[in-house]
Amino acid sequence: PCVSDGPQSGVDTCAKGYMCWYLDEQNHGTCVAHCTGTWEQPVCEGCHACVIVAGGLIALCFERCDPLAQNCEDDEVCIGDPNGEGFVCTLDASGGMAPAGTPCEFANACDAGLMCADPELVPHPACADALGCCTPFCDYEQQPNPDCQALAGEVPGVECVPYHDEPLECFGPVGVCVLP
Repeated sequence: PCVSDGPQSGVDTCAKGYMCWYLDEQNHGTCVAHCTGTWEQPVCEGCHACVIVAGGLIALCFERCDPLAQNCEDDEVCIGDPNGEGFVCTLDASGGMAPAGTPCEFANACDAGLMCADPELVPHPACADALGCCTPFCDYEQQPNPDCQALAGEVPGVECVPYHDEPLECFGPVGVCVLP
């Protein structure tokens, strides 16, 4: 826990190398580490991701999320990190109205537990002219995969395939329901 003099003051009770973030109305928050390294090669310890915020002025280390557990805040979804490997929480833009097989344009436009995939990988009829199509994350060690079954009924051949070519240290067997 920490206290800040205000969201843009730069003055808080965190140790050097940290910043008070996630402020409430009383300016109480949580200390979050600054990224180390360089702007070109930012570094965070453990299973954290360096996220550049405040219009590129601040680089902070945020805990990565698990897309299978969807362990983000209530108004967030866990998506593939657009700046690297792994997964990060971001604001949920779906409004709870974008189930599997729904067209999408942005990474955070699908319901929690889903990702916006290339429609060639998920050729759902509703996504024929879309930039993307919502499809579930899945555990690729579970075959046949229960997370893919409903979508596979609408898009024959869809199965759970690994999200990354090689398993990542901080994540389990994360896959996505797509055509192989």
